[in-house]
Amino acid sequence: AAAHACAACTWLDLLTSLSYFKLAISITKYVPQVVLNAKRRSTVGWNIDNVVLDFVGGMLSLAQAVLDAGCSGDWSAIAGNPVKFGLGFSSMVFDTVFLIQHYVLYPNRRSSVALSPH
Repeated sequence: AAAHACAACTWLDLLTSLSYFKLAISITKYVPQVVLNAKRRSTVGWNIDNVVLDFVGGMLSLAQAVLDAGCSGDWSAIAGNPVKFGLGFSSMVFDTVFLIQHYVLYPNRRSSVALSPH
């Protein structure tokens, strides 16, 4: 039984590590698009609908965590799953940046800039 418990801990540790790796990848995947949009001063070449859907997904994920914690009376559930909170929060932050770039900073430059591979 003790050997089985150690194997479970190893798998749990591996899965926890992978979840933090996913969080790091998810955060870093947004940075190049933010930089490219700022450099070109345009949001041409990508679909704002995906950003809106991603924002809604992050908002619903955070809402689920808050509702679960509120209904159970155990607010440690939010801190107990920092990756879920981090994924929802980071996607909402970056999506807000994309929305500001698309609708506020570069609203008239959506289709006037040619895409360049460089």
